[in-house]
Amino acid sequence: MFWRKPVQSIQQTMAGLSFSTEGVALCCVVPAAEQGYRLSHCLFEATASIRDAPQTLHRMIRQQGLQGTPCQLALAYNEYKIIRTEAPNVPNEELSKAVHWKIQDQIEQDPDLTIMDVFPLPESRQPGRPKTVCAVVADLDLIKQRISWVKESGLELQSISIPELALVAYTPLLPENEKGLLLIHQAEDTGVLMAARNDWMYLSRHVRLNQRPPELGLTFEAEPMDEALVLEIQRSMDYYESYFAENAITDLVITPSGREVEDRVLLTMINRELAIEARTLDMTAVFETQQPLDDVLQSHCLVAAGMALTGLAA
Repeated sequence: MFWRKPVQSIQQTMAGLSFSTEGVALCCVVPAAEQGYRLSHCLFEATASIRDAPQTLHRMIRQQGLQGTPCQLALAYNEYKIIRTEAPNVPNEELSKAVHWKIQDQIEQDPDLTIMDVFPLPESRQPGRPKTVCAVVADLDLIKQRISWVKESGLELQSISIPELALVAYTPLLPENEKGLLLIHQAEDTGVLMAARNDWMYLSRHVRLNQRPPELGLTFEAEPMDEALVLEIQRSMDYYESYFAENAITDLVITPSGREVEDRVLLTMINRELAIEARTLDMTAVFETQQPLDDVLQSHCLVAAGMALTGLAA
Protein backbone atom coordinates (compact mmCIF):
# COMPACT_ATOMS: atom_id res chain seq x y z
CA MET A 1 0.00 0.00 0.00
CA PHE A 2 1.40 3.39 1.04
CA TRP A 3 4.95 2.23 1.67
CA ARG A 4 6.70 -0.96 0.69
CA LYS A 5 10.18 -2.34 1.11
CA PRO A 6 11.33 -4.91 -1.45
CA VAL A 7 11.30 -8.42 0.03
CA GLN A 8 14.51 -10.30 -0.68
CA SER A 9 13.47 -13.76 0.54
CA ILE A 10 10.54 -15.77 1.87
CA GLN A 11 9.82 -14.73 5.44
CA GLN A 12 9.25 -17.34 8.15
CA THR A 13 8.01 -14.91 10.80
CA MET A 14 5.92 -11.81 10.15
CA ALA A 15 4.88 -9.12 12.61
CA GLY A 16 1.67 -7.13 12.30
CA LEU A 17 1.25 -3.83 14.07
CA SER A 18 -1.50 -1.30 14.72
CA PHE A 19 -1.66 1.92 16.73
CA SER A 20 -4.80 3.41 18.24
CA THR A 21 -5.80 5.94 20.88
CA GLU A 22 -6.15 2.96 23.22
CA GLY A 23 -2.70 1.46 22.75
CA VAL A 24 -0.31 -0.61 20.65
CA ALA A 25 -1.16 -4.05 19.24
CA LEU A 26 1.63 -6.36 18.06
CA CYS A 27 1.25 -9.88 16.68
CA CYS A 28 3.71 -12.31 15.13
CA VAL A 29 2.52 -15.07 12.79
CA VAL A 30 4.53 -18.06 11.58
CA PRO A 31 3.58 -20.51 8.81
CA ALA A 32 2.49 -23.85 10.28
CA ALA A 33 1.82 -27.32 8.94
CA GLU A 34 -0.80 -27.97 6.25
CA GLN A 35 -0.93 -24.35 5.10
CA GLY A 36 -1.95 -23.14 8.54
CA TYR A 37 -0.56 -20.37 10.71
CA ARG A 38 0.79 -20.17 14.25
CA LEU A 39 0.34 -17.05 16.35
CA SER A 40 3.60 -16.84 18.28
CA HIS A 41 2.97 -13.41 19.85
CA CYS A 42 -0.28 -11.57 20.54
CA LEU A 43 0.36 -8.47 22.62
CA PHE A 44 -1.47 -5.28 23.52
CA GLU A 45 -0.13 -2.44 25.64
CA ALA A 46 -2.49 0.36 26.67
CA THR A 47 -1.28 3.95 26.30
CA ALA A 48 -2.56 7.23 27.69
CA SER A 49 -2.43 8.80 24.21
CA ILE A 50 -1.13 8.11 20.73
CA ARG A 51 1.95 10.17 21.58
CA ASP A 52 3.08 7.38 23.90
CA ALA A 53 2.95 4.76 21.14
CA PRO A 54 6.58 4.90 19.92
CA GLN A 55 8.06 4.50 23.39
CA THR A 56 5.62 1.70 24.19
CA LEU A 57 6.40 -0.13 20.95
CA HIS A 58 10.16 0.20 21.52
CA ARG A 59 9.80 -1.36 24.96
CA MET A 60 7.62 -4.21 23.66
CA ILE A 61 10.13 -5.08 20.93
CA ARG A 62 13.04 -4.99 23.36
CA GLN A 63 11.27 -7.14 25.95
CA GLN A 64 10.21 -9.77 23.40
CA GLY A 65 13.52 -9.81 21.52
CA LEU A 66 11.83 -9.08 18.19
CA GLN A 67 14.42 -6.70 16.75
CA GLY A 68 14.82 -7.22 13.03
CA THR A 69 11.46 -8.95 12.54
CA PRO A 70 9.74 -7.90 9.27
CA CYS A 71 6.60 -5.91 9.97
CA GLN A 72 3.36 -4.82 8.31
CA LEU A 73 1.62 -1.75 9.79
CA ALA A 74 -2.09 -0.88 9.63
CA LEU A 75 -3.27 2.71 9.88
CA ALA A 76 -6.10 3.61 12.24
CA TYR A 77 -9.56 4.14 10.71
CA ASN A 78 -9.42 7.94 11.14
CA GLU A 79 -6.05 8.24 9.40
CA TYR A 80 -7.10 7.67 5.79
CA LYS A 81 -9.96 8.02 3.34
CA ILE A 82 -11.21 5.49 0.79
CA ILE A 83 -12.60 6.81 -2.49
CA ARG A 84 -14.19 4.32 -4.86
CA THR A 85 -14.10 5.23 -8.54
CA GLU A 86 -14.34 3.73 -12.01
CA ALA A 87 -10.93 2.54 -13.17
CA PRO A 88 -9.41 4.75 -15.90
CA ASN A 89 -8.60 2.96 -19.14
CA VAL A 90 -4.81 3.19 -18.82
CA PRO A 91 -1.94 0.69 -18.46
CA ASN A 92 -1.41 -0.67 -14.94
CA GLU A 93 1.80 1.31 -14.46
CA GLU A 94 -0.15 4.53 -15.06
CA LEU A 95 -3.20 3.62 -12.97
CA SER A 96 -2.25 5.33 -9.71
CA LYS A 97 -1.38 8.62 -11.41
CA ALA A 98 -4.58 8.56 -13.50
CA VAL A 99 -6.76 7.84 -10.46
CA HIS A 100 -5.06 10.61 -8.49
CA TRP A 101 -5.87 13.10 -11.23
CA LYS A 102 -9.45 11.84 -11.47
CA ILE A 103 -10.28 12.15 -7.75
CA GLN A 104 -8.25 15.20 -6.83
CA ASP A 105 -11.40 17.30 -6.31
CA GLN A 106 -12.53 14.81 -3.66
CA ILE A 107 -9.33 15.13 -1.63
CA GLU A 108 -9.87 17.71 1.09
CA GLN A 109 -6.18 18.38 1.74
CA ASP A 110 -3.60 19.84 -0.60
CA PRO A 111 -2.79 16.89 -2.89
CA ASP A 112 0.92 17.64 -2.48
CA LEU A 113 0.56 16.95 1.27
CA THR A 114 -1.08 13.56 0.81
CA ILE A 115 -0.02 10.13 -0.35
CA MET A 116 -2.28 7.80 -2.31
CA ASP A 117 -2.34 4.17 -3.36
CA VAL A 118 -4.87 2.18 -5.37
CA PHE A 119 -6.17 -1.37 -5.16
CA PRO A 120 -8.70 -3.06 -7.46
CA LEU A 121 -12.13 -4.39 -6.60
CA PRO A 122 -13.43 -7.62 -8.16
CA GLU A 123 -14.88 -7.41 -11.63
CA SER A 124 -18.62 -7.82 -11.86
CA ARG A 125 -20.04 -10.92 -13.54
CA GLN A 126 -22.74 -8.65 -14.93
CA PRO A 127 -21.90 -7.68 -18.54
CA GLY A 128 -21.26 -3.99 -19.05
CA ARG A 129 -20.32 -3.17 -15.48
CA PRO A 130 -17.19 -0.99 -15.39
CA LYS A 131 -14.05 -1.99 -13.52
CA THR A 132 -13.71 -0.16 -10.22
CA VAL A 133 -10.84 0.62 -7.90
CA CYS A 134 -10.41 2.02 -4.42
CA ALA A 135 -8.08 4.96 -3.90
CA VAL A 136 -6.74 5.27 -0.36
CA VAL A 137 -5.56 8.73 0.65
CA ALA A 138 -3.57 9.59 3.76
CA ASP A 139 -1.57 12.51 5.15
CA LEU A 140 2.03 12.38 3.96
CA ASP A 141 3.51 13.63 7.23
CA LEU A 142 1.57 11.01 9.18
CA ILE A 143 2.98 8.23 6.99
CA LYS A 144 6.51 9.57 7.49
CA GLN A 145 5.93 9.65 11.25
CA ARG A 146 4.70 6.05 11.34
CA ILE A 147 7.71 4.91 9.31
CA SER A 148 9.99 6.62 11.82
CA TRP A 149 8.21 5.06 14.80
CA VAL A 150 8.52 1.53 13.46
CA LYS A 151 12.12 1.88 12.32
CA GLU A 152 13.18 3.29 15.69
CA SER A 153 11.57 0.32 17.45
CA GLY A 154 13.89 -2.15 15.73
CA LEU A 155 11.28 -3.79 13.52
CA GLU A 156 11.92 -4.02 9.77
CA LEU A 157 8.96 -2.21 8.24
CA GLN A 158 7.87 -3.74 4.93
CA SER A 159 4.56 -2.03 4.19
CA ILE A 160 1.84 0.27 5.50
CA SER A 161 -1.74 -0.63 4.69
CA ILE A 162 -5.31 -0.29 6.00
CA PRO A 163 -7.45 -2.43 8.35
CA GLU A 164 -9.84 -3.50 5.58
CA LEU A 165 -7.06 -5.39 3.80
CA ALA A 166 -5.94 -6.93 7.09
CA LEU A 167 -9.49 -8.20 7.66
CA VAL A 168 -9.77 -9.60 4.12
CA ALA A 169 -6.72 -11.75 4.90
CA TYR A 170 -8.89 -13.79 7.30
CA THR A 171 -11.58 -14.70 4.78
CA PRO A 172 -9.76 -17.62 3.08
CA LEU A 173 -9.37 -19.16 6.54
CA LEU A 174 -13.09 -19.00 7.35
CA PRO A 175 -15.63 -21.68 6.35
CA GLU A 176 -17.99 -19.01 4.97
CA ASN A 177 -15.41 -17.88 2.41
CA GLU A 178 -16.53 -20.19 -0.40
CA LYS A 179 -19.97 -18.54 -0.59
CA GLY A 180 -18.94 -15.04 0.50
CA LEU A 181 -19.70 -13.28 3.75
CA LEU A 182 -20.36 -9.98 5.44
CA LEU A 183 -18.02 -8.94 8.23
CA ILE A 184 -18.58 -6.30 10.90
CA HIS A 185 -15.41 -5.18 12.64
CA GLN A 186 -15.78 -3.21 15.87
CA ALA A 187 -12.91 -0.96 16.93
CA GLU A 188 -13.06 1.82 19.52
CA ASP A 189 -15.96 4.06 18.44
CA THR A 190 -15.61 3.12 14.78
CA GLY A 191 -16.62 0.10 12.79
CA VAL A 192 -16.44 -1.22 9.27
CA LEU A 193 -18.98 -3.31 7.35
CA MET A 194 -17.45 -5.39 4.57
CA ALA A 195 -18.38 -8.00 2.00
CA ALA A 196 -15.55 -10.39 1.13
CA ARG A 197 -14.79 -13.62 -0.66
CA ASN A 198 -11.63 -15.40 -1.84
CA ASP A 199 -9.09 -12.74 -0.82
CA TRP A 200 -11.24 -10.01 -2.36
CA MET A 201 -12.99 -7.10 -0.70
CA TYR A 202 -16.20 -6.36 -2.61
CA LEU A 203 -17.40 -3.41 -0.57
CA SER A 204 -16.46 -1.56 2.60
CA ARG A 205 -18.34 1.07 4.56
CA HIS A 206 -17.03 2.87 7.60
CA VAL A 207 -19.65 3.18 10.31
CA ARG A 208 -19.81 5.18 13.51
CA LEU A 209 -20.48 3.23 16.66
CA ASN A 210 -22.55 4.38 19.63
CA GLN A 211 -24.36 6.92 17.50
CA ARG A 212 -28.05 7.18 16.68
CA PRO A 213 -29.53 7.55 13.18
CA PRO A 214 -28.84 8.98 10.67
CA GLU A 215 -25.42 7.60 11.61
CA LEU A 216 -25.19 3.82 11.65
CA GLY A 217 -25.15 2.77 15.30
CA LEU A 218 -24.05 -0.42 16.94
CA THR A 219 -25.60 0.48 20.28
CA PHE A 220 -27.46 -2.24 22.10
CA GLU A 221 -29.96 -0.16 24.03
CA ALA A 222 -32.90 -0.34 21.70
CA GLU A 223 -35.26 -3.18 20.84
CA PRO A 224 -35.97 -4.11 18.14
CA MET A 225 -32.61 -3.90 16.39
CA ASP A 226 -31.52 -0.46 15.21
CA GLU A 227 -33.28 0.09 11.87
CA ALA A 228 -30.23 1.90 10.43
CA LEU A 229 -28.05 -1.15 11.02
CA VAL A 230 -30.63 -3.52 9.53
CA LEU A 231 -30.91 -1.29 6.47
CA GLU A 232 -27.14 -0.97 6.04
CA ILE A 233 -26.63 -4.73 6.21
CA GLN A 234 -29.50 -5.37 3.81
CA ARG A 235 -28.22 -2.78 1.33
CA SER A 236 -24.76 -4.33 1.43
CA MET A 237 -26.19 -7.79 0.77
CA ASP A 238 -28.31 -6.49 -2.11
CA TYR A 239 -25.42 -4.55 -3.66
CA TYR A 240 -23.09 -7.54 -3.51
CA GLU A 241 -25.71 -9.71 -5.21
CA SER A 242 -26.93 -7.25 -7.84
CA TYR A 243 -23.82 -5.28 -8.83
CA PHE A 244 -21.37 -8.18 -8.81
CA ALA A 245 -23.95 -10.78 -9.92
CA GLU A 246 -22.88 -13.09 -7.09
CA ASN A 247 -24.96 -15.55 -5.12
CA ALA A 248 -26.75 -14.12 -2.11
CA ILE A 249 -24.74 -13.80 1.09
CA THR A 250 -26.19 -15.89 3.90
CA ASP A 251 -23.48 -15.53 6.56
CA LEU A 252 -22.22 -12.66 8.68
CA VAL A 253 -19.23 -12.65 11.03
CA ILE A 254 -18.59 -10.02 13.68
CA THR A 255 -15.25 -9.47 15.35
CA PRO A 256 -15.26 -9.47 19.16
CA SER A 257 -15.62 -6.06 20.79
CA GLY A 258 -14.38 -7.18 24.20
CA ARG A 259 -17.92 -6.73 25.55
CA GLU A 260 -19.25 -10.27 25.56
CA VAL A 261 -22.83 -9.51 26.59
CA GLU A 262 -23.24 -6.80 23.95
CA ASP A 263 -21.80 -9.07 21.28
CA ARG A 264 -24.33 -11.77 22.16
CA VAL A 265 -27.15 -9.24 21.94
CA LEU A 266 -25.94 -8.06 18.54
CA LEU A 267 -25.76 -11.63 17.21
CA THR A 268 -29.24 -12.41 18.52
CA MET A 269 -30.71 -9.32 16.87
CA ILE A 270 -29.02 -9.96 13.51
CA ASN A 271 -30.19 -13.58 13.44
CA ARG A 272 -33.71 -12.48 14.37
CA GLU A 273 -34.10 -9.49 12.03
CA LEU A 274 -32.29 -10.72 8.92
CA ALA A 275 -32.25 -13.85 6.79
CA ILE A 276 -28.61 -14.44 7.63
CA GLU A 277 -26.55 -16.59 10.01
CA ALA A 278 -24.32 -14.53 12.30
CA ARG A 279 -21.47 -15.63 14.53
CA THR A 280 -18.39 -14.18 16.24
CA LEU A 281 -14.91 -14.57 14.80
CA ASP A 282 -12.58 -16.45 17.16
CA MET A 283 -8.86 -16.11 16.47
CA THR A 284 -8.18 -19.43 18.23
CA ALA A 285 -10.08 -21.15 15.40
CA VAL A 286 -7.85 -19.45 12.83
CA PHE A 287 -4.40 -19.71 14.40
CA GLU A 288 -2.48 -22.37 16.23
CA THR A 289 -1.55 -20.79 19.56
CA GLN A 290 -0.67 -21.77 23.10
CA GLN A 291 -1.49 -18.28 24.38
CA PRO A 292 -4.92 -17.66 25.95
CA LEU A 293 -6.84 -15.18 23.79
CA ASP A 294 -9.81 -13.66 25.54
CA ASP A 295 -12.28 -11.45 23.67
CA VAL A 296 -10.69 -8.23 24.94
CA LEU A 297 -7.24 -9.17 23.64
CA GLN A 298 -8.71 -10.35 20.35
CA SER A 299 -10.60 -7.08 19.91
CA HIS A 300 -7.33 -5.15 20.20
CA CYS A 301 -5.13 -7.49 18.17
CA LEU A 302 -7.27 -8.85 15.33
CA VAL A 303 -6.15 -6.22 12.80
CA ALA A 304 -2.48 -6.57 13.76
CA ALA A 305 -2.64 -10.34 13.27
CA GLY A 306 -4.38 -9.82 9.94
CA MET A 307 -1.59 -7.51 8.84
CA ALA A 308 0.92 -10.27 9.60
CA LEU A 309 -1.16 -12.63 7.44
CA THR A 310 -1.04 -10.18 4.53
CA GLY A 311 2.76 -10.12 4.77
CA LEU A 312 3.07 -13.89 4.69
CA ALA A 313 0.65 -14.17 1.78
CA ALA A 314 2.42 -11.53 -0.31
